[in-house]
Amino acid sequence: MLFAAQTTYTFTSQSWTSKVGTVLTDNKTDGWISDKDAYGYSDGFDTPAGPQNRGVQVTSKLSGAGATSVISFRNVRKVRINCSTTTKGTGNILLQIGDNPVITTPVATNVNNTDLDIDLPAEQSGQIRLTVECTKNSVYIHSVNIRATNASPLVEGLTLDTWLLVTNADKLQAGDQIIFGIADGKSNYIMGVYDESISRNNIHALKGVYSADRSTISPNADAVYTVGTIEANGTRYFTFADYTGYYLVASGGNPNKGQNNYLTVWDKTDSPNYGLYGGWSITVASTGEATILNAGKSRSNLLQYNPNSGTPIFACYSDFSQTPVALYKYIHVDASEPYIQAGIVNFGTVLYDGTSVTDERTIEINAINLTQDIQVSLAKGTVFSINKTQLDRDGDRLTISYHATEPDIYQDTLLFISGTKKAAFPINLQVERRLTIAQAKEQTEQTVCYLQPVVITKKYDKHIFVEDETGSILLYDGGNLYGKDCKNGDILTNVTGKYHNYYGNPSLTLTDAFTAKAGETVLPALQTEPLLQADACRYVRIENAVGTDDTHFSFAGNEYALYDMFHYNPVILPDGKYDIEGIVYIYNETVLCPTSITQTITGLQTLLSEDIIYHNGIIENPNGKAISLYSATGKLLVRTRNTIDMHPYPYGVYILQCQQQTLKIIK
Repeated sequence: MLFAAQTTYTFTSQSWTSKVGTVLTDNKTDGWISDKDAYGYSDGFDTPAGPQNRGVQVTSKLSGAGATSVISFRNVRKVRINCSTTTKGTGNILLQIGDNPVITTPVATNVNNTDLDIDLPAEQSGQIRLTVECTKNSVYIHSVNIRATNASPLVEGLTLDTWLLVTNADKLQAGDQIIFGIADGKSNYIMGVYDESISRNNIHALKGVYSADRSTISPNADAVYTVGTIEANGTRYFTFADYTGYYLVASGGNPNKGQNNYLTVWDKTDSPNYGLYGGWSITVASTGEATILNAGKSRSNLLQYNPNSGTPIFACYSDFSQTPVALYKYIHVDASEPYIQAGIVNFGTVLYDGTSVTDERTIEINAINLTQDIQVSLAKGTVFSINKTQLDRDGDRLTISYHATEPDIYQDTLLFISGTKKAAFPINLQVERRLTIAQAKEQTEQTVCYLQPVVITKKYDKHIFVEDETGSILLYDGGNLYGKDCKNGDILTNVTGKYHNYYGNPSLTLTDAFTAKAGETVLPALQTEPLLQADACRYVRIENAVGTDDTHFSFAGNEYALYDMFHYNPVILPDGKYDIEGIVYIYNETVLCPTSITQTITGLQTLLSEDIIYHNGIIENPNGKAISLYSATGKLLVRTRNTIDMHPYPYGVYILQCQQQTLKIIK
């Protein structure tokens, strides 16, 4: 007995040239023959969901345009036609299968990529003829989905071999074939098989093709590993062998050689130096995010993905500082076995707006060799809901919605039953609240944080120091990808990163792009109390600090070091008085990274490099260095290499600059 299957043709031109999936048909053996040409193919049509292809255009002048399938289909039960119309477009779709009566279906006005489902009163066989009867403006035909015994062209039945996302490590068995992917929902790479000329001390990444919902990937023979199992100390571990039989091993972090992020292959699973470095434990979240931990002695034992500044790799790390991986398992479905397949429904992370969050997603449920329609339900049905409780036995589209009123992690399960065949697939949603900096600093290591708006106090290379009303934090832009064009004072929104306490400095390692807009210049906070570790990453101003040597100063009864993070390192003089602005940082101890140092000058004193002297109202400059005099408000009064006579200027405060040195002169 043959069972029904389905396939979809997408039309691509006025002569009804079509493709199945990504394979263009030849219009001779499995394509369509034009009965009457249309106007052409319209793509890039904007909809609320984004640009969509609109399809082949038929106007009232070309009413009757359409095509006939080359092959004959057996036992056609259902035809789905995806179409669009203009704001005033009207018409009908005429469908005829073999010599059976024509079925006429009206098309609504102003619809965008809408499915018309035509359920036949009884199964019919023959070639399929499609005709568009346009009565006004335009009707567009994008695709035709056919459900029939031989729907997949030239194939008896349908085989759903695929690489499916693993959401439960217990389902892995010895002999399974897997591909390592990425669990961040956006990076389109997979892990290659070790190649000595490319990989070196890690595994090189290959371009991967993921489905839109990330539940499947396209096969790639250069990325396949075979799963094995091994017992050690009463514990079951997994092994991963490439096509040569070599095992994936973690070989970094030897205490005698320092800590390295090595991931390579070897012909044994154990080593005198690294122990069971070919054994791995696997924990998989319902979202597909896999924690793969090496059983050996290496300190770098967590397999993760690293974009690596444009040269992406898979390697081992000592903590969860990189991007987690996902596993995809090869699934073979025999053409004679009943099967139901639906990808994981992962809505990802949604940011709570203070009241509730609501959205929906439509997925395709694939099925083969079922004799009864599919009954679908939810295990819980509280936050999530579905638009149908019965699906076609050959699969169908299902819309899942959610309505959440509080930040939390929400999970449910889609349950499918057709006769004795059952299947279950997870649904995941994480609703997060945007955090203040103070709240972010309370998170555990490597927690992903979503910040409320913050403002830049100091930007230097990969270091972006920001603040809000609750505190300060460092944004670390490791690849210099996100904040390259930011400036001091910019207001940042949608900041996302993993929290990390870097030797006492609170920081977020950026994981996504943010939005920046120009804001007001940020003034440092006046510091009157001793600097503490809790002040780390704050932008402060210290007045009347006293120099103790060229790299240290005393303030509020304590001595502090100056740390040259921003390449601003002027010399300070013992017993000199200074106003210092900068970022508080933890570098073995609490230090200050200066962004501005201004020395306070009164009376006779040698200034700067011991050759500029202020005496009796005259700034003497015997060596002719370039010097600039500013008012207290920052207005440039004079720039010269000569002596400056201060007598014409009224009493008050003035700023003198020479190269990187800044001094405050009180007249």
